[in-house]
Amino acid sequence: MSPDPPLTDIHCHLQAPEYPEGAAAVLQRAEAAGIHRIVTCGTRPQDWTSLAAAAGSSPAVIPFYGLHPWYV
Repeated sequence: MSPDPPLTDIHCHLQAPEYPEGAAAVLQRAEAAGIHRIVTCGTRPQDWTSLAAAAGSSPAVIPFYGLHPWYV
């Protein structure tokens, strides 16, 4: 067993425009940093398709479909 525990990023927005390289590149960097799971949060219905695509691309991605108060 590894001396470092598996890490989970519990709040990420893989669909955000701040990641123009896409979820795959972010996931690759996260894995290299020791992060094994990423909870990625949707903020509005327009996010949900890309959220589903990110979750479908890797079992490490856990999608949370939601509405941020700014968009309600």
